[in-house]
Amino acid sequence: AELSVLVNNAGFGTRGTLLESDLERQADMLRLHTMAPMQLTAAALPVLLRRRAGAVVNVSSIASFIFSAGNANYCATKAYLTTFTEGVAAEVRGTGVQVQALCPGFTATEFHRRMEVSTAGLPRFMWMTAESVVRRSLHSLDRRGPAVCVPGLGYRILVGVIRLTPRRALGAATALRRARDVT
Repeated sequence: AELSVLVNNAGFGTRGTLLESDLERQADMLRLHTMAPMQLTAAALPVLLRRRAGAVVNVSSIASFIFSAGNANYCATKAYLTTFTEGVAAEVRGTGVQVQALCPGFTATEFHRRMEVSTAGLPRFMWMTAESVVRRSLHSLDRRGPAVCVPGLGYRILVGVIRLTPRRALGAATALRRARDVT
């Protein structure tokens, strides 16, 4: 059986500011979130293009649209992955191959537990199941939707607001959140 869909879903997060964190672990994140999907996508595309069908799904994050004190590298690597995916999608447009950046928000997986981050303060409505995220991705692929797929109406609205908000205001908001988390 030939490859029909590549899903790049490997990733992890860390806690703490750049100076508080292990730089080798940050470098591992950079390689895993950026280099690995780029290399795997480059390896898969010739097969998919030959068939004039198939898809590459790069699992990014809602974090790709923001920057966050305490998560600078994570947000930056996910921003790269989303932008990279949009560029490759434009390169293969009209070939029958789709390339999607899947940008979920909070998803009920082991991700946050492994980071040892408490999610107790997050309202239930902000959480999605992995199944609902996958359904939204597949639905978007079936409809030949845009290169960026943001599951959940609330998160799509949030991305719209983020895109309209001046970066300086976003920076002030993340600094306030970080100060509250530290105290």
